[in-house]
Amino acid sequence: RRPLACFGGDTLEYWALAADPLAAYATDSHLFGLALLRPPGYPLILAIFRALSDSSVIVSLLQAALGVVTIWVTVLVSRQWIDRPGAGVAGWWLALDPLHVIESSYLLTEIPFSLFLILAAWAAWKGLRDEDSLRAWIWWGVAGLLVGIASLIRPIAFYLPAVVLAIVMGWALKRKHLGALLAGLCFAVAAVFPMGAWTVRNWHVTGVPVFSTIQGVNLAQYRAVGALVEAREMSVSEARDFVRALVESEAGERTNPAEISQVQSAVGLRIIVEEPLGYMESAVKGLIRTLVGPGGAHISARVESAGWLSASMPLLVGLSAVSAVGASVFSVIGIWWLVKRRAWKVFALIAVPLGYILVVGSGHESYSRFRLQVLPLILIFSAQGVVAAWRGFRRRLIGSRPSASRL
Repeated sequence: RRPLACFGGDTLEYWALAADPLAAYATDSHLFGLALLRPPGYPLILAIFRALSDSSVIVSLLQAALGVVTIWVTVLVSRQWIDRPGAGVAGWWLALDPLHVIESSYLLTEIPFSLFLILAAWAAWKGLRDEDSLRAWIWWGVAGLLVGIASLIRPIAFYLPAVVLAIVMGWALKRKHLGALLAGLCFAVAAVFPMGAWTVRNWHVTGVPVFSTIQGVNLAQYRAVGALVEAREMSVSEARDFVRALVESEAGERTNPAEISQVQSAVGLRIIVEEPLGYMESAVKGLIRTLVGPGGAHISARVESAGWLSASMPLLVGLSAVSAVGASVFSVIGIWWLVKRRAWKVFALIAVPLGYILVVGSGHESYSRFRLQVLPLILIFSAQGVVAAWRGFRRRLIGSRPSASRL
């Protein structure tokens, strides 16, 4: 058995909730506050794993198996979206990316979330291509349901259905396409079903319509803190103490975690409105760390827990940096290739969820691990960029050779 201490604080929380989810998520549970913070999606996945074996080593291997499934799904989906050689590049790149390899066995939410996200994009693709309207609406409903489940794993996807519905409705109304409008509604309704059910449950037990109290924590202790650090040149500890004092003064005697989360959200949003430039600067820096961060701190922590691998840490960090920068560079080429060929459906299916997650997830606390939740989508763009760049290089190389007539 591997000691759970090496998994970090978040994993210990998920592990505690997964021990007995029915008891942990009961209203009289001693883990009630934690259950409001962590939706039940990932604890239920861990509970299934723990039903097979309660050994943390076996559970980690099962989590790693989800990473392998994610690679396989990425290859299958890529074959339908981009050039066939690009599908192979995307699969191999994801399989060999050091951060994905190392983090996929640790009990965190990013890998399962990325699996459900790419499956949702694939289901939407099936809906776009199906000529039978009823089947197309069903596929869009499946896509929405998968996004709803993904939000129960990582609440960051909570507003994605609204973004997708707004885009689809705008396009459908402009083209006067009733079928597309109904497809967007099927997507939104199916996504809202699991998310709405959990929100209503929390509303019933707390009196506050909250999906997860993590939203308040993020707005107050990360987004607002980042804005203060950049705009007022505070240290991180000073900014956190300042925000914490504001929350405590406005919360008063409240002890309900959902009500405190409301206060945190209000304080966080107020600071962001007061310091928009600081917030934007913090968000841009977080986005850069997410996209090109090598993940050195995480690789170091994981490798050092297995002492015999510690000597390989500099190599792994270097390869991770090369992978991150290469993915960003070739993604630009892949996006250019799809836009040039007017492959708008494929572009939208990748760009909309990818752009949403990157924008919403960028902040003071963002770092390389946040890339994992959208890494399959990034690498599909990157893989197409690699293929396009290679073909362009070959054309130039062949064109530069003297022809037989010149000889």
